[in-house]
Amino acid sequence: MPPSPVLAARGIGIVAREVARTSLERFVPGESSVPIRSSGVTPTWLEGTLGLRAGAIRSVQVVSEDSGTAGRARIAVESEPDVDIPEVLFLKLTPANYLQRMMMQVFDLGANEVFFYQTLGEQVPVRVPHCHAALIDTRRGRNVIILEDLADTALFRDIRDPATAAQAEAVVDAMADQHAAFWGTDRFARDLRSMTGRSAAANFLGDIVRKRFLGNMKGQAADIVSEALKQQGTIFFERSADIDAM
Repeated sequence: MPPSPVLAARGIGIVAREVARTSLERFVPGESSVPIRSSGVTPTWLEGTLGLRAGAIRSVQVVSEDSGTAGRARIAVESEPDVDIPEVLFLKLTPANYLQRMMMQVFDLGANEVFFYQTLGEQVPVRVPHCHAALIDTRRGRNVIILEDLADTALFRDIRDPATAAQAEAVVDAMADQHAAFWGTDRFARDLRSMTGRSAAANFLGDIVRKRFLGNMKGQAADIVSEALKQQGTIFFERSADIDAM
């Protein structure tokens, strides 16, 4: 069923709002307590964010940095001997790419991640990196999350890397444990209400994006995914409302 004109108009309105906000922030960056780049994570800022005394951190140095759906950076922190803070921290920031940033704001990706760490980070029954701080500036469309660095303890892979049956089983088990822990809870009518779904207009936009990537796969994904799975994958944009309801 084609979307109603009202729904389409609302979807266009969301995009227009975020285009305006992202453009303003890009060309007229204003003052904010949330840095937009890792260069803004100074010793003074980090002390204030982590509730440390002035002078507790001697220096902050960016070890590595990249950007995709989020800005990412590893920072080396030199602190006073009596300060309990890791020598390396991992940052998640607002994406550097204009389109990636607009997509993040249209679908509240940064806001939802900050909300998760502020609300549920220590409560889920699966291994998650320890969160030292999670901040958001909704007016400017910025967010930053300071996490435990997992570079020495975790293996980061992508879809091109093979997985054993045991590894796949472990992922499914972890997802099941996380969902089971909150099955039937009334918190989704209270403090977790914002996690129950997006607006109909945002879902309309989501279907457009899903159809763009799943309905006409290109590149490596097209070579890896079988034709049968490509056909099955259309359910994600053809029946997204039914999936959400279920």
